[in-house]
Amino acid sequence: MPKLATIGDHPGVIPVGLRVCAQDSPLTIDDSRPVFSWRVEGVGVARAFEVVVEKVSGRSRPIVVWAHEVPGGQASRRARYDGDALESASLYRWRVRSRIDDELSGSWSAWATFETGLLDTSDWRAEWIADEHAEAHRPIYLQERLVVPSGVVRARAYVSALGWYRLLVEGTDLTGSALVPRFTPFDREVEYQAYLLDEFVQSRTVELTVIVADGRYRGALGMHNRRDVYGDQLAALVQVLFETADGERIWVGSDASWTAVEGPILAADPKFGETVDLRLASPSERASPAPARRPVGIAQRHNRRLAAESTPRVRSVEELPAVSVSRRDDGSHIVDFGQNFAGVVRIRVAGARGTLVSLQHAEDLDSQGNLDWAHLDREGAADPKRPQRFQRDEFILDGTSRWVQPWCTIHGFRYVQVHGLDVLRSSDIVGVVLSSIEAPTGSFQCSNELINRLWRNAYWSLRSNFTDVPTDCPTRERGGFTGDAMLFAPAASRLADVQTFLRRYLASVAIEQLPDGRVPMIAPAEYSVFSRGPTEKDDQVASSVGWGDATVLLPWTLYESYADEAVLEAQYESMQRWLAYLEKGGAREGFIWGEWIRPGEDTMTGLMRDNTENRLNIGLAYFAHSARRLAEIARVLGREHDAVRYAAMSRDAVTEWRAAAIRADGQIGTGLQDDYVRALGFDLLPKDDRLPAVERLVALIEQAGDHLATGFLSTPMLLPVLTRFGHADVAYRLLLQTSAPSWLGMVADGATTILEHWSEPGPDGLREGSSNHYALGSVVEWLSSGILGISATAPGYRSVSIAPVIGGGLTHANGSVDTPFGPVRVAWRAEDGVLCEIEVTLPSGVIGEIARPDGSFAKVTSGTTRLVFESDQRSAATRTS
Repeated sequence: MPKLATIGDHPGVIPVGLRVCAQDSPLTIDDSRPVFSWRVEGVGVARAFEVVVEKVSGRSRPIVVWAHEVPGGQASRRARYDGDALESASLYRWRVRSRIDDELSGSWSAWATFETGLLDTSDWRAEWIADEHAEAHRPIYLQERLVVPSGVVRARAYVSALGWYRLLVEGTDLTGSALVPRFTPFDREVEYQAYLLDEFVQSRTVELTVIVADGRYRGALGMHNRRDVYGDQLAALVQVLFETADGERIWVGSDASWTAVEGPILAADPKFGETVDLRLASPSERASPAPARRPVGIAQRHNRRLAAESTPRVRSVEELPAVSVSRRDDGSHIVDFGQNFAGVVRIRVAGARGTLVSLQHAEDLDSQGNLDWAHLDREGAADPKRPQRFQRDEFILDGTSRWVQPWCTIHGFRYVQVHGLDVLRSSDIVGVVLSSIEAPTGSFQCSNELINRLWRNAYWSLRSNFTDVPTDCPTRERGGFTGDAMLFAPAASRLADVQTFLRRYLASVAIEQLPDGRVPMIAPAEYSVFSRGPTEKDDQVASSVGWGDATVLLPWTLYESYADEAVLEAQYESMQRWLAYLEKGGAREGFIWGEWIRPGEDTMTGLMRDNTENRLNIGLAYFAHSARRLAEIARVLGREHDAVRYAAMSRDAVTEWRAAAIRADGQIGTGLQDDYVRALGFDLLPKDDRLPAVERLVALIEQAGDHLATGFLSTPMLLPVLTRFGHADVAYRLLLQTSAPSWLGMVADGATTILEHWSEPGPDGLREGSSNHYALGSVVEWLSSGILGISATAPGYRSVSIAPVIGGGLTHANGSVDTPFGPVRVAWRAEDGVLCEIEVTLPSGVIGEIARPDGSFAKVTSGTTRLVFESDQRSAATRTS
């Protein structure tokens, strides 16, 4: 590296927020060429950035393994590693500084660290161990006391399990509230996590305890609550690294020397809940007498891949106080947390030894104030066995007063009914929110409080369902529906940082993809070679366009939002396989889910229409759209031959769609709102046909009394299409509608999350379907891109357009979108429906333009720009850095 003078008291452009593979200080990088990224603070423009990476071993001097220069200017602040081969289970540190010119450089950033995981299969020396004598569906407790070598300065544990696990070291719970490993196709891939053991190596020995419960591996899955899908035996894998001061490495792995013991958790299922006998001591406690031990068994070898953890864990991200506690006539208490969410409760229990305290969780109350499940599944909820066990936790008291919390389950709820306690105060119970989403990264606020609540509701549905996979609901099915995730992803990216979460999900989608290119509608697919292979029915629904197109459209969303080329490369083969299936007939034949849940339409009626008279309309539309997107992706990756081929494929599909979908009288498909939205949103119509199609769409909306009639697939495009084609007033009328079907109708009725169905409450006051289902919350993307006006004009928001859509009687709005460069912030004020003032803040490295009321644009760069518009719409601009 050249030696440059450092700027004296002026640090110039300072790199901050250093990340590796979009993670903060990760412990398990398993990419041999990880991507480094950073943001910048300070004044000025860097001509280049210098990146240096060093390997840290024991107490030896760190060794430089890579020094690299990255061009500055407007380029994204990132670099892909291309240095010496990274070593497994090793600690690295890295930093960045800006280059001003050939003579001067800025100050170095602070050091950031990352650690590699086990990069090769041969690095794993541990055995999968199991308690072969454990009772059916009872969690297992596995233990070993390790001898710590002398001179250890660094220690790590790499842990995985078939089932959700907890790692305790010397009685300290290192896993905490996390539900790990996350849900993957367990017969082919399972995650592992890394833990820091440095604080425990001062002793001569260290005790490890691993508790494994059913989790998503052996617990109830899907609508039919099938168990033992991936196996019927829980198992754990533990490998410990001790590194000495001189760099020597000693490995210790789980094997036949470990022992199994009994513990207090009697049962733990993700859906049905957890039962704990507090009278039984945990093996990690120094109980007297000591628990009986038995040898462990070595689990049958399997060729499943061990994948490094690559996204934040499902863990406690917030605690909610009880809003109210009411005592029932039967002596039970119903607790209202005021917010529907996914998680568990922590509760203070006290009572006679042997007393059973039960906690039953639900999203809603019926008209009599009782917990209700009927809205989730009217047939299933009528089964007397289901309400007794569904989302139910139990504690058998030991006669003491203590705080307790379930370890290996998760529920979707707002209300909890507690049986078995004489007294329950609001201070005795806390809602523990579990999610992979710790906090919002985007924001929105406007002069209409119902719209503000809609934004918050969408965020809470995101948080509730972005757990181990993007689930459809945190209660009933909990499935990773591909279409739902694809449709909501643009909104999700404006609410929170979902980059690594959706990357991880897409990896599972690719694994589950069938050999002929079809994609199961749920990933992981919830079947395996252990329980059964895919049935004819599974194969059939795997053909659905709109759901399988997640293979192409979801990676594209990540590229647009985060400039993530790595995910395009990783998923490219999967995309090609899906397009090959569509080309061979998949776009024209087979079952499809269609629009799904149009308001006011019976589900089976919609399925029949979309699978017969509307089949080619929907199938060819998605074929044309995904082929066009894949052509763009191929260009980004420098695959020009592919780009030409897929662009031609898209044009041919558009021609075929026009012949099949546009009728002689100009009607599109079956003439429903979604038919026009899809045609306009996907740019399928000849230019001369667009205006009549828009006018017909508006007429359909007005005929419905300013109500929408779209389902899952077209709802995300509805307001953007109306706005794009000059009908923002209609878009606002739909947004502000408060009678069903509508978004604000849900909010006005008291919903705290997005509902699954558009329908109005029935005579019993309850709606149909899940009360926490993010798909229809896709509208909040338009709150950000439309009302705030923030749109990326280059991947990752390297350049942006700020063009607020003024209307709906709104007098002001403000909010932000987080980008790889930092937050883009907008605040505006309007009078009489006309923009009169706007303030825009762009992070360093981002350029943009602001739309004026007269249709012209003001060019802006990083910093804060404020524009004030006079009554004649002339602008006066002031600027602050």
